[in-house]
Amino acid sequence: MYFRKKTSGGRAYLQIVESRREGAAVRQQVIATLGRIEDLQESGQLERLLRSGARFADRAIVLNALDRGEGAAISTRRIGPALAFERVWEETGCRGVIERLARRASMASRWSGRRS
Repeated sequence: MYFRKKTSGGRAYLQIVESRREGAAVRQQVIATLGRIEDLQESGQLERLLRSGARFADRAIVLNALDRGEGAAISTRRIGPALAFERVWEETGCRGVIERLARRASMASRWSGRRS
């Protein structure tokens, strides 16, 4: 579903429309005509409707908060997967665990007379 602006008789109306496929053709069905766009904007109804619906869309809530200046400013930096993995590897102690296991496996294979 999506919003569509429909002009009729020189006036613009806001509609909620749903697309559906019928065989090879795509058809749009008007679910509701909400009213004249300028009336919805002037009365604040459009803003209230969108805010109400945004409660169910996490991404929209974040964008709305940023628009109101309520979002926390943070800095970001993109890093490659290798750098990220290396940091996790070091900070979690995985490197030490793997090295200890490898040493044990090496000693065990020497004692059993096998080389791997």
